[in-house]
Amino acid sequence: MFVSLYFTVMFFILFFENKELIQKIPKLVRYPFVSIIVPAYNEEKTVGKTIQNLKNLIYPKNKLEIIVVNDGSTDNTGNIIKKFKGIKIFEKSNQGRKAFALNFGIKKAKGEIITCIDADSFPKSDSLLKTIPFFNDTSVGAVTTSVIVKEPKKLIQKLQYLEYVMIVWSRKLLEFLDGIYVTPGTMSLYRKSILEEIGYFDEKNITEDIEVAWKILRKGYKIRMSMPAKVYTNVPSSFNKWWNQRIRWNIGGFQTSIKHIDAVFKSRFKSFGMFVVPFFVISYVISILGFGLFLYILGQGVYNYSNILIKSFIYKSVPVNISTFTDFIMLPNVFTIFGFGIFILSLLWVLTSLKVTGMKLNGLKGIYTILIYLTLYITIFPIILLYSSFKFFRGKGYKWR
Repeated sequence: MFVSLYFTVMFFILFFENKELIQKIPKLVRYPFVSIIVPAYNEEKTVGKTIQNLKNLIYPKNKLEIIVVNDGSTDNTGNIIKKFKGIKIFEKSNQGRKAFALNFGIKKAKGEIITCIDADSFPKSDSLLKTIPFFNDTSVGAVTTSVIVKEPKKLIQKLQYLEYVMIVWSRKLLEFLDGIYVTPGTMSLYRKSILEEIGYFDEKNITEDIEVAWKILRKGYKIRMSMPAKVYTNVPSSFNKWWNQRIRWNIGGFQTSIKHIDAVFKSRFKSFGMFVVPFFVISYVISILGFGLFLYILGQGVYNYSNILIKSFIYKSVPVNISTFTDFIMLPNVFTIFGFGIFILSLLWVLTSLKVTGMKLNGLKGIYTILIYLTLYITIFPIILLYSSFKFFRGKGYKWR
């Protein structure tokens, strides 16, 4: 709780110190050759629109190639991509993880800059123009974009929409600490030479977009984010699909943290060793301990109140009234005070995120979504983390799909 409060305040300070730089893009000085890699596995519903969006990108056509890797699809994906002219199509057998298809495509690419895009993501036409300029700085190894949920309809999608808005803002703030720790597969750009230097994407990791970012940072390169560059993506439409996605994210995070644990608090790795790795590891520990403490306090309250009820019914000597119940519910202690403070700061965080990113949640339904997000949605995260930990340390493994 105290750690959450600390980081929330820290991010607000970062924002006020750098708010003039949030939307800033360097001047475009040249057009490097860009290779766009689209790994596609059973994406018949979206891959056509994704390719069309890519063909509509504003960028010199003689400096751009689109490579679609049909990753052993068993649906109509192959037939759909063959309808498009001016793209390169490669077929390969599916090996279970997206990293195999990405690496296959990268090795076929001739671009100086590699852009990786999921087959269910839809970048705005100016996305390249708003990301390429960050590569003016030769120390920049990767650039990522603002990921926005496309047409959220169900409540679970609206909650993710709000979550993604806050991730966009938080990720940009992390840039000022050289701490962007993930380059999402929705749309991220890399120097091909650096991908070759670090050994491409890790084909054993189920969150290759986290692990590749860590390798880039570990080598001393920077990762930047272009907030004005927007890409829309589909998100899970059911609780089951969302749950499985988050388990994969957590398990991939464990894989990555263990792989790079040797860098923790090592100053030679700069922000990667002094901030990114410790931040991840401490966050895991604090989340689990904090959730355990919450359950302990709640359990203690339930136990005490149950004792009062039992004694009142058996001995009829302990009065039970509304104030007794209120005392149990409110738990007036330091945790209640800090919890209330975090709730208020979190609400400000949500509202500021919406304002800074230019996103909206309209009317009463928007307020309803925010309240559910702050009181229910985020409380599920520690449960997912615990379950993911159990699944990971049992050593059963986890498939990408």
